[in-house]
Amino acid sequence: MHHDPALWTDPDEFRPERFLHERPPAQQYLPFGGGPHQCLGRQFSLLEAVTAVVTILRQGKFELTSGQFGGRLRPAIALEPDPHPRAVFSLHRAGPGMAADHDGTAR
Repeated sequence: MHHDPALWTDPDEFRPERFLHERPPAQQYLPFGGGPHQCLGRQFSLLEAVTAVVTILRQGKFELTSGQFGGRLRPAIALEPDPHPRAVFSLHRAGPGMAADHDGTAR
């Protein structure tokens, strides 16, 4: 199924951008299989992905790019900031084999 040319353009090419703008139909992409015979490593791989993201995020900080959030909230499905603040993520610099604290100093 994952290499079927009837379902995918260039099925043997590694092109993760094909998933950027739309989700594939439910029965067209099953990375862990389906039903009662799902991959045994599914939960572990999802936990590992979350752990990797958390590890990266702990090594940096988010900062607002222009101005500060003015404190106004706009009702939507949930309350959201108005206007939407823009933020950038920057990694702390640390020496080889050293972790950085939240203030950017090596520990």
